[in-house]
Amino acid sequence: MLLGCMIYAGVFFPLLNADQGIYAMMTRHFNSRHGMYFWGQDRFGGLLPLLAAPFTKFFPAMVVLSIFQMGINFGGWYFWSRNLQSRFGKIALALVFIIPPILFCTNVIFAQPYHILLLLWGAAFYIVKRETLSTRQLALAGFILGISFWVSETSISALLMMAIMIWRKMPFWKTTAAMALGLLVPTIIVVKSKLKSVKVADFSSQFLVDAGELNTNFHRISHGILKNLQPGEPERWAILWAHYGMLIIGLIIFIISIISIPRFFSRSEKFQYPLFFLFWGSLGLALLSHWVFLNDTSVRYFAILYPLGMTVMLMWAEKHFLANVIRTFVFFIALLGAGDAAHIIATNRAEILPDRMTNAEAKSFPIEPGATYIGDYWNVYLLGGYGSRNERFFSYAESYTTRNFHQLRGAFEDQPVFLIGNDWLEEFPDTVVQFRYTLVRVGETQWHNTRRYAEYRVISVCL
Repeated sequence: MLLGCMIYAGVFFPLLNADQGIYAMMTRHFNSRHGMYFWGQDRFGGLLPLLAAPFTKFFPAMVVLSIFQMGINFGGWYFWSRNLQSRFGKIALALVFIIPPILFCTNVIFAQPYHILLLLWGAAFYIVKRETLSTRQLALAGFILGISFWVSETSISALLMMAIMIWRKMPFWKTTAAMALGLLVPTIIVVKSKLKSVKVADFSSQFLVDAGELNTNFHRISHGILKNLQPGEPERWAILWAHYGMLIIGLIIFIISIISIPRFFSRSEKFQYPLFFLFWGSLGLALLSHWVFLNDTSVRYFAILYPLGMTVMLMWAEKHFLANVIRTFVFFIALLGAGDAAHIIATNRAEILPDRMTNAEAKSFPIEPGATYIGDYWNVYLLGGYGSRNERFFSYAESYTTRNFHQLRGAFEDQPVFLIGNDWLEEFPDTVVQFRYTLVRVGETQWHNTRRYAEYRVISVCL
């Protein structure tokens, strides 16, 4: 747990970016009108900012979110490990959930839904797997998965899986009514949040890919897999072998899934078999998502398959005659992945794009109390994560990348305005028009490491 904190906790993780900065700003300025979904969009429910917001009165938002982040990662491991009898298997699962390879870091960092989903899904399935369920337990499980649907619509696969598991052992109408009762509050939250949120045209106009886009997704995935199976830096031999091991795990899961189809539709199925549905459902939803296609079929949308696949294998191995072999295989894959992550962080080899501000730069940047900052999305919003309640941070592009238009009021009055020039302004002109405000430069260009910035003042409003 300590090693996972040193590698992936937000205040330490070198690959922290603008998304995490926005999340910290959401937490620091949380309100029910603008914080129920990630700023500037109508998806990724703000459960974590909602829970963490009260603590930002006493501690910096980045610190609060980092503590919640590690607690959620531990909680996800705790609930899923409760389904394992082997202590060795639980240790292997801890490596998977808390110290994944850098490639799958989106499973454990905040401003991504996956660590929250793993916690909520694990808690709900831990309830549902019981032989008998009371109305209260059914409603609780429905509530938990309803909240997970607010966090991410990909939870539809978990919701369906839970319903199937329950319907097999209990009367249909009784269980449906109890689940509907638990889903009532989350449904109200989702509907009200959707109505208040900003609609993103690319996301709402088309949900599913067409045949050509699906083919492109398969091509991108196969290319990515082959790329990660090629030898790279000699020092990173561990992750290469881990990738080969993950490929073998994936093939085993595929074979087991085919063999287990009759058992899946049998009322006597064991708990691990429905989880194969969750694994393949999560993969299918990512493959069919038009949003995933628009974002280059990024590995972050498939990263959750790593903990789900490893959990499936360890649970399936519980009563298998090769149980110890399978546990050892999973453990060494997880150990290689964790070791490579630790090596990258310890040797400062994390690949940070040269045009982006680093976490260390953002932490040390001289933020003037009460000022307003404008710059490139990837720079200014990461910086915003380390501000206080009195500063405002905006992307210069008056479009989808400006996630907090609602904060413009009051941000251009008597306070100084700083423009961060990198990836925006090649030089700082004497006057700039931004968000309908005319700004005049009042100082010389200043530097912080490789970042150029200059101070401006508002002189007029363009009508």
